[in-house]
Amino acid sequence: MSRYRSWLLLLLTATLALLISPVAVQGAEPDIHDHPEHPDRSEPLQTQPEVGSVPAMSESWGCGRPGFYMPLAEEEGYLSDGYLVRGPIGALFGRTIGDVRANLVEWELPSSGGATEWVHERVKPSLDRVTRALANHARNGDVYEIRGEYSWGFAPRAIRAGGSISFHSFGTALDINADTNPYRTDGRLITDMPQWFVESFRNHGFCWGGDWESTKDTMHYSYMGPIPGGLAQIPAPYEPLTAPADFRDHVASVDPTFDGPTDGNPHVIADGSGDGAADVVRVTQTGPGTAALEIARSRANFEHCSVWYWDLKGFKPGSAADFADITASGRGDVLTLRGRNTGLVVRAHHASSNYEEVTEYRTGVTIPPGAEVKFADINRDGRDDMWVINRVDQGLRVRVFSGKGGPGVKFTQKIRDTVSPIPVGGEFDVALGDHDVDGYADLWVLTPGPNGGTRIRIAHNGALSTVAANLAVPAQFNGADSFAVEDYDGDGRLDLYRYGSDGGLDVWLGNTRLSGVTPEGWFMTPGFTCGEEPSPEGFSDTGDSVFYEDIEWLAREGITLGCNPPENSLFCPDAAVTRGQMAAFLVRALHLPSTAENRFVDDEGSVFEEDINRLAAVGITLGCNPPANDLFCVDNPVTRGQMASFLVRAYELTESAPEDMFRDDNGLVYEDDIERLATGAVTYGCNPPANDLFCPMDPVTRGQMAAFLHRATELP
Repeated sequence: MSRYRSWLLLLLTATLALLISPVAVQGAEPDIHDHPEHPDRSEPLQTQPEVGSVPAMSESWGCGRPGFYMPLAEEEGYLSDGYLVRGPIGALFGRTIGDVRANLVEWELPSSGGATEWVHERVKPSLDRVTRALANHARNGDVYEIRGEYSWGFAPRAIRAGGSISFHSFGTALDINADTNPYRTDGRLITDMPQWFVESFRNHGFCWGGDWESTKDTMHYSYMGPIPGGLAQIPAPYEPLTAPADFRDHVASVDPTFDGPTDGNPHVIADGSGDGAADVVRVTQTGPGTAALEIARSRANFEHCSVWYWDLKGFKPGSAADFADITASGRGDVLTLRGRNTGLVVRAHHASSNYEEVTEYRTGVTIPPGAEVKFADINRDGRDDMWVINRVDQGLRVRVFSGKGGPGVKFTQKIRDTVSPIPVGGEFDVALGDHDVDGYADLWVLTPGPNGGTRIRIAHNGALSTVAANLAVPAQFNGADSFAVEDYDGDGRLDLYRYGSDGGLDVWLGNTRLSGVTPEGWFMTPGFTCGEEPSPEGFSDTGDSVFYEDIEWLAREGITLGCNPPENSLFCPDAAVTRGQMAAFLVRALHLPSTAENRFVDDEGSVFEEDINRLAAVGITLGCNPPANDLFCVDNPVTRGQMASFLVRAYELTESAPEDMFRDDNGLVYEDDIERLATGAVTYGCNPPANDLFCPMDPVTRGQMAAFLHRATELP
């Protein structure tokens, strides 16, 4: 569908919405195929209350903020109380499921006859505001009955194996009247909730599943946080489960993959993708007034398929570049600094507009020669503040300027001016991060040691005039071009990152190890690899395909690489999918682990052999020649019936509609799987608009496979 037709349909849908009752079943919206991982947004976000530099926990861009990743599930099904909750979500709601459970309180569902659900105590203040808003409507005669038997809250579980932990696991999400507000993967908005009811949640910090842009989950409300209604500060983090330790445990050494040389281009180590784990962010000037923003994501091991890319229009180079959330969108804005000697100008490309909107903040602050300018929240109000650190006789002078302010006005009010007695004889580097786990940014200074080597000295936020720690760092830091402190293993304590002039990234833990888990398991499947090099320009043969958006999603996720290696400039959307290709698609989509198993005798030497073995090891494929099943039939086309079985096993689909949905699959071995696939709205049929046929023996095209995988991956 063309962009013009998409906007026309959106306009017609909006017009119809004004003409029909808000409790009516609403028609289909444009299938925009949004997903929290999609970086390529062009529409400006809705205006929402500021929520701060902690990632906003929005499940979709449609809720007005960039999408947030929950931690990857390291177990299947329901999660035990001992399950570790890692990353920012653990800091906000509890370091284990047991901690979360201990902080649950009951919330009475309004207009339910007294039914209650368990929610997190940090979310309840916002829900109490929802209660008051709905009570005001009730006094005016507007009542929407909530049925307790079809509504639920806290439920600690994984969405699926290899997927994320559900928002319900933290007492931050509610499903209301599921019987009349269904989950849909086809983009249809079906709800009996009045607009005023939905607004009562929206206005108090909740993301409604009906606002998701591709799938719709109209029963679902999730808290976007992290500042509960009525509180002035982000709550203090929960205590980590580890003890602090010197930076001696070297846990990662990778080479983030960017196009072109690494020298001379500003790099920042920060969370750019919204999962709480640090990525490598690079800004490269590409011409007069233009630059490229690239984010090599830790979630995909910083490899070539991990890199998100934006063109920055209206770019003005400065004396430094940074990446910080100064607009409280939950993602970092691209910052350049100019006019250090005459009054600093901070120029920001805003994440909330897909880096298209630009604002200049004229601070009036003069920056001394050799000073460092950094951004972090000093007072836990949710806004990144500007820190200016420069050498003086007594150590380092630290001035902090508030991130509060109206449009175009920030960093003009000085809120801290003190001297930290950190000895700095020559060059120094600065990072900001919470060392003592109280929720406030502390000052970290990297300097040469008096007897050789390199030291990090730390001054805590509440007492910048005192050096709280003096730590040795690994010898590799002698050649580093930047350092940062971020939480690699998600335990709540900061770890030491080095991004060297050779382009390599190294990480040392600042804590004792968590037992029973891998350090990176909460944000990346261990052993993840992208496979072959993808085409950097996208595909030239998909522009007119009805599956264009699905194919683009498949490529962004690193699931498809193309069909004409090594160029990989084509996708071949109308070509049939072979069983070997199907194996590769599923392995990449599910991040299946490697295996020593060698199940079949006919895949030796095939480029898909490893993928086929991984698929067999987890029971997604059984073979193609029962009962022996020692063959896989690598090059045979996948039929639609076979595809149904693959997807049902891969995504563990169990629900089946009571009625027979198709009339051409009766008696087939695939019939039950086809019905389950249709019940989940992963398939609609093959003969629209009737769609009473499935065509189980037809081959699956690559375009169809993109759509099937996209829909299946977005199932709850």
